[in-house]
Amino acid sequence: MIAFLLLVKLLIAFVLADDRNESLPTRRMYYGETAKIEDYPYFAGLWNCGAVILSNTWVATAGHCVFDARARGSQHVYVGGNTIKNSTTLSYVDVIVHPEYKEIAGMTFNDIALLKLTAPLRFSERIQPAKLPTSAAPRNVVLVSRGTDETGKLSTSLKKVDRIILSPLECVNMMSHPMYAFYALQNREYLQRKILCSKRHENLPSVCGGDSGSPLLSGDTLVGIVAFGLKSCEKARLGFDTYVLNFVPWIRSHTGL
Repeated sequence: MIAFLLLVKLLIAFVLADDRNESLPTRRMYYGETAKIEDYPYFAGLWNCGAVILSNTWVATAGHCVFDARARGSQHVYVGGNTIKNSTTLSYVDVIVHPEYKEIAGMTFNDIALLKLTAPLRFSERIQPAKLPTSAAPRNVVLVSRGTDETGKLSTSLKKVDRIILSPLECVNMMSHPMYAFYALQNREYLQRKILCSKRHENLPSVCGGDSGSPLLSGDTLVGIVAFGLKSCEKARLGFDTYVLNFVPWIRSHTGL
């Protein structure tokens, strides 16, 4: 518990730091490259978030996207399209949020949920399940998402951004204050087990709140699920993601995968 509280202090200090003027997420992917759904057929969308196909009946997303009825909005999943309009629409009947999901000062922990579809998907070149990870996260991953872009308008297509997974110390070193190193050392095990910290290769922003629930992929393998970022998307460089590898037993226990 002490380690967890120290981790919370670390992240709150970063998010609320005066010299950053950054806080909770909004709905953006900045400077993404146009992608084709045929290249990322694992992507699924919700009305407010991204998601990822796990099987013909199960989809995963961030817990905060579906934690309560207000967050869920319409209980629809959109698959197989570059936009919502040209996607196949299905409804979901069951929502399983991780039992240890927490939201503290707008930051989320164990931020993962499973959605069971009311009817099975028909797989095609545009609709495919992602594989669950069996080994540690690689250095390089791809974030696939869809949302408002740097122009402030809703993206007309699926977008992707190449990102680098950072070690806890690399992540802290980007937070620009020596106090963060102390908290990171105290919470190294938690950071490595539950949360991925990632950034894009270029010194540009990319992730913001509308990307929540979207997959970080290595090939056809699901590595992470976008959990939270920072409100000032133009300035933010880091994104924090649920580390899927350590939730695989929980996923399998509910889905039978």
